[in-house]
Amino acid sequence: MENLRYMLYPYSPELPIYFGFNFKLMDSELKNASYMSGGSGYVLSREALRRFVHGLNDSSKCREQDDHAEDMEAGRCLHNVGVLAGDSRDAKMRNRFQPMAPYSTLISSYYGLDFWYFKYAYYNPRTCMDCLSDYPVAFHYVSPAEQYVYDYFNYKFELHGRRRYKEQLPAKLTAAEQLVIPAADNAF
Repeated sequence: MENLRYMLYPYSPELPIYFGFNFKLMDSELKNASYMSGGSGYVLSREALRRFVHGLNDSSKCREQDDHAEDMEAGRCLHNVGVLAGDSRDAKMRNRFQPMAPYSTLISSYYGLDFWYFKYAYYNPRTCMDCLSDYPVAFHYVSPAEQYVYDYFNYKFELHGRRRYKEQLPAKLTAAEQLVIPAADNAF
């Protein structure tokens, strides 16, 4: 939760924006649009939630039937009601939301470049030891037992000699004009 609050700090709840792991919305009608992975979850601002709820009452913007994946349909609906798909990556362009478990991102030898993760990610996904954000928010495919292990390493484990550095909060954004959301950079 601390990392989520840190990520959301600059954004006003009145901005129509939501965050998560961006996937390409493969829709011929919605060019360069993305949606957030349901696996690692997504977070809506207050204004985004308000628009989403109103959109659910308008079948021209949000489908009534759920014949596609929930996250994709939610992304299409949010796009249609004017909610921006935010960039959840950190300052080093590393994802804070992961649609896979941490070890799957760190150890990529299990997958070839034709794997769905590389094909559908909106921003070019990298798998390496320096690809996870220092401030991750959520992972997918994490069992309850693994959550206890992560809790231990996050809140109990101390590394002797590690220097703590003072964190600086980013500047607050109050208007949509201040948002900078990069275009997709994944060529796959």
